[in-house]
Amino acid sequence: MNVGDVQCSYLYITSQCTIQVTGRFADGQTKTLPMFSQFDRDASGNLVEVLDVYHERSRQ
Repeated sequence: MNVGDVQCSYLYITSQCTIQVTGRFADGQTKTLPMFSQFDRDASGNLVEVLDVYHERSRQ
């Protein structure tokens, strides 16, 4: 697994980040997919994740 480019922008009052993740499967195939997560600040000013990393899947 490899984490590539990370880009963040504000979605309302939280930061939404797009993370390019590359994984290798048992058959040797690799695939890069965008993953998403949202972050905010707690009362002490520390960065906290408010929405776990997820991957959007299209419906077919």
